[in-house]
Amino acid sequence: MHAMVRDAHGRKMSKSLGNVIDPLEVINGVTLQDLHKRIEQGNLDAREVEKAKAGQVADFPNGIAECGADALRFALVAYTAQVWFLLLLLLFINYLSVVLLITNKPQQMHGETCIYVNEG
Repeated sequence: MHAMVRDAHGRKMSKSLGNVIDPLEVINGVTLQDLHKRIEQGNLDAREVEKAKAGQVADFPNGIAECGADALRFALVAYTAQVWFLLLLLLFINYLSVVLLITNKPQQMHGETCIYVNEG
């Protein structure tokens, strides 16, 4: 598991793909036409420009409404909480696998010792 951020369509978020959202655009709001202008000013291939514009039209048909800094902070904290939950879940799974490994060996040794004692 890694911290690669993907868009709603599963594509890696990247400035070179044109699917990155500027935090200031979330705080202040931006129209769909301004989003398109930002993509056109980039260095994308013509096919990628059309794909990025289609993604913007699907995701933000009316542009991005002005949300303010507090809404952006809340969204980032909520996203981070999901990531931390996944990390804690992975740590717990790893912890359980170590505990099972440690507790399984003494049980096996006890079983073999009992067999040896009973045979002797």
